Amino acid sequence: LMSSYQFFLVLCSQRIPNLQVIPPAEITAIHGASILRLNLQNAKASLSCCYERAGDWERALHLLARSGRTIEQAQLLARIGRVEEGFLVLFAEGDLRAAWNLLSSYGGTFPSLAEPLVKVAEWLDAKGDTTAAISAVQRATAGMPVRRELLPALYTLAELLERHGDLHTAEEAWRKILEFDYSWGDAAQRLSATIARRSSAERGRHPTTERPGEVFADATSRYVLGDLVGRGGMGAVYRAQDTRL
Repeated sequence: LMSSYQFFLVLCSQRIPNLQVIPPAEITAIHGASILRLNLQNAKASLSCCYERAGDWERALHLLARSGRTIEQAQLLARIGRVEEGFLVLFAEGDLRAAWNLLSSYGGTFPSLAEPLVKVAEWLDAKGDTTAAISAVQRATAGMPVRRELLPALYTLAELLERHGDLHTAEEAWRKILEFDYSWGDAAQRLSATIARRSSAERGRHPTTERPGEVFADATSRYVLGDLVGRGGMGAVYRAQDTRL
C-alpha cells in the first residue's frame, strides 16, 4: 500500500519535472523544529511574565528582547518607570507609531528625547496629523528652560504651529529661540514673517474705516470728553466717547 505522502509525490513528479523530493524523515524534523521554535518563544513570553510578577525585571526584559517581543519589552519598561527606554526600543525598531502611542499614554516632559521626538513629529506631520506632531515636540520642550540641544525641537514646534494656524504660540516659540541665541538659523526672519502674518490676520478680523495717517491727525474730533473720573498729581482722567465706534 502507498502512503498518502508517497501518493502525493507520484502526482507531483508527473506534473513537475526534476522535482527534488525531501524525505519524510526530514519533513518531520523541519516541522518539529518549527513547533519547537514556536513553543520556545511562547515559553519565554510566559516565563517573562513570571519574572515580572516576581519583580525580577531584568530577567523578564532579557527574555522579551531575546524572543524579539519588542512591543512587550517596551511596555514592561514603561510600566516599571523607564518610559524613555521603552520609547527608544520601539524607535530603534523603526516603529514610530508604536513609540509615540507608548509615550503619549504617559505623562511628563522628556527633554532627553528631543531629537527622536522631532523625527516622530515630522513623521506624524507627513501623515497629516499636525496636532499629534505638535504634541510630540511639546513632550520634549513644555515647561523646560531653553537649552541649546532643545533649539531644533523649538524650531520644529514653531514651524508646526505656523502650519496649524496658531501664529501667537508660534511667535512665542520663535522668541524663545532668539532670546537664547539671536543668530540661530533664520529664526529672526521667521519671527518677523510670523508677526506680519498675525497682524494681517488680525486686521482682517477687525477691519477699520480709518485712512492711513488719520488716527493721530484727527484725534481731537474723534473723541468727545465726558465726566471727570479722577484727578491726581499727573493730571486728570475723563470718560470719553469714540464717535467712530
